[in-house]
Amino acid sequence: NHPIIISTGKNVEIDLNGMSLYAGNADKVINNQGTLSVIDSSSEKAGAIYSDEYGIYNLNANLIISDVLIDVYECNNKNCYGLYNSGTGTITIDQTDVITDLYQANVYGVYNEGAGTIVLNSGAIEILCEYGLSCGIYNNSTGVIIMNGGHVLTDIWTGNAYDLYFKDSTSLFYFNGGKLIADYNNFTSPSSKTIKIPDDKYIKKYTDKMYGTTYNVWEIENKSNVKMIGGGLEQYFTTLSAAVAAVEDDGTLYQIQPLVDLEHTATVIISTGMNVQLDLNGKTLLFKASSSDITAIRNLGTLEIIDSVGDGKIEVHGGKYSAYGIHNGYQSAANTSKIKLSISSASAIIVLIASIIRESSPPEAIFPSGFTGSPGFVEIINSGSS
Repeated sequence: NHPIIISTGKNVEIDLNGMSLYAGNADKVINNQGTLSVIDSSSEKAGAIYSDEYGIYNLNANLIISDVLIDVYECNNKNCYGLYNSGTGTITIDQTDVITDLYQANVYGVYNEGAGTIVLNSGAIEILCEYGLSCGIYNNSTGVIIMNGGHVLTDIWTGNAYDLYFKDSTSLFYFNGGKLIADYNNFTSPSSKTIKIPDDKYIKKYTDKMYGTTYNVWEIENKSNVKMIGGGLEQYFTTLSAAVAAVEDDGTLYQIQPLVDLEHTATVIISTGMNVQLDLNGKTLLFKASSSDITAIRNLGTLEIIDSVGDGKIEVHGGKYSAYGIHNGYQSAANTSKIKLSISSASAIIVLIASIIRESSPPEAIFPSGFTGSPGFVEIINSGSS
C-alpha cells in the first residue's frame, strides 16, 4: 500500500524474478529518485508491475527497465501513466511491454514531463481505450524522444489517440528504428513535427492487421536501390519493376530514380493510368535477354524519361535475340489516345546491343532503323517526344 522509494544517490537493481508488484492503495508502485534498474531474470519473463495510476514515477533520475510487463488497469475516469518521467531524468526501455485496455480514461504509456529523455530500444507500448485520450508517448516540454526499435500502438473508440504527442515544438524526436502503428493518418501530433531519421534510412508506410483491426504502420527501413516519390510518400525498392508495381493507376505523378546501376531480364511495364517520371540519375539500366527477345520498357500510360545528372542510359543486350528500347503503346492503334511518352533530356541515352535487330519490330518501338545481319552497337539520343 506504499510506493517503493529509491532515494537520491542510491543505485538499486530490482529483479522481479517472475513475480509481480501491485500498487494497492498507493498511487505509485515505484518512486525513483536515484539510479534504478528493473529486470526479470526468470526464464518465463512473467515479471510485472500493476498500477491504477502510476507504474513507475521517475524524478530527475535514471531508470532502465528490461523484460518487464507494466500494466495500467482499473484506471477509469482519471489520468493514468505506465511510466512518468519528471525533470531531467532518462528512462530506457528494453524488451518491456507497457499496456492498457481500459473503458474510460486519459491514458499515457510514457509521459515525459520536463527536459528528460525517453529511449525505446525494444518492446511495445500499446494503449487501448474506449473513451477519453489514448497516448503512447506524451512529450510535455523540451524533452527528447529516441526510438531505436520496438513499436507503439494506440487506439480509441471515441476520443483522441496519438502514438506520439509533442506539446513543445522545440522538442526532438529521433526515429532510428521500430514501428509506429495507428488507425489514423499521422503518427505524431502535430503532424508537422520535424522527425530526425538516419541518412541511410527512410519511413515506410503500409497497412497491417492486429487484434482484428487494420492499422496504418510507419516503419524505419534501410534505403535500397530505387527511390520513388508519389502519393505523399517516399519509398525505396530493390528493383525498378517493384517500384513501378507500387505506382497507383489514378494519374498521380510518381517520380522514380535509380540510386545504383540495375540489371533486369524482364520488361518493365507502365500500365494504363500510371503517370511516371523516370530520372536515370546518371545510372545505367541494363536489360538482358535470357530466352527470348527483350524490350526494356513498355509504356501504356504516361512516361517521361529524364536524366538529372548526365551519362545515364538504358542499355539493352539481346545476345542472340532482338533488343528493343521502349515500346510505346499497344500492339494495335486502338486505345492509344492517353498514352504519352517524352524523353526530355539530351543526355538520356538508349543503347541497343543485339545480334539482329529485325525489320519486323513493332512500329511503336524506339530502335535504330534499318537491318543488320551482324552484332551491332547503336546509341539513340532522344530529346523530343514521340
